[in-house]
Amino acid sequence: MKLLLDLGNSRLKWAWTSGEGLVGAGYATHRNCGLSAALAELLRNPAVPDEVRVANVAGPAAGKLVADAILARFGFSPVFARSRDTAYGLSNGYREPAQLGVDRWLAMCAAWRKCPGPLCLVDAGTAVTIDVIAADGAHSGGLIFPGANLMVAALRRETGDLDQFAGPGSSSDMRAGCAADRYALGTDTADAIRLGVVRASAALVADCLAKPNSTAGAPQLMITGGDGAQLARLLDAPAAYDPELVLEGLALDPACYSVA
Repeated sequence: MKLLLDLGNSRLKWAWTSGEGLVGAGYATHRNCGLSAALAELLRNPAVPDEVRVANVAGPAAGKLVADAILARFGFSPVFARSRDTAYGLSNGYREPAQLGVDRWLAMCAAWRKCPGPLCLVDAGTAVTIDVIAADGAHSGGLIFPGANLMVAALRRETGDLDQFAGPGSSSDMRAGCAADRYALGTDTADAIRLGVVRASAALVADCLAKPNSTAGAPQLMITGGDGAQLARLLDAPAAYDPELVLEGLALDPACYSVA
């Protein structure tokens, strides 16, 4: 059995796999409580894997902390995934393929395996990423912009009057506080901020969908990430929401990603 770890900017997500789907999925937020506490929650599980695979976009220091914890707990080092140039007929559109965030590459691999064809893949987390894939599997490129929490944090940091109305600005607050209406307008400052940041994300996704990159028609929209369900509700286009796409990509044959 393999242990899969998705180490993001705000959360550590995990799942176990024996080759027949994911089981035991869970997560712990590490932005405020610290990564050590998140790892301690994960490693309380008495199960012992035969391999640990990690997708890390939280930086080298976080990666070392995970590697040390896995080595101490299980007696072996984890495998860290890296983006590569091609896999399963999918081709990386970055000029330097290794520079593409490994979470984006793994999510694309999983999405392409589920739905080969024109795709628009959105990962709505601390940052929001949009990646467009053509019908032939060519990754056309992508966009990166701040997620809802970061947009609110920027308003709080860079303004005076708005800070008192912005509220905590956490992702959970954003999801709970927004109406499921892409065209809603705020009737107080807090609502105007919450609706403004999520509508900004929805508008950019809609813009990408409105300009298909081939004659194959509009791409299939797939959404993942902690804020993905809220974003999907704000879009007019039908969307498939899969919160575990990165872990599903990590469960694939390691030949689809370089390892270190």
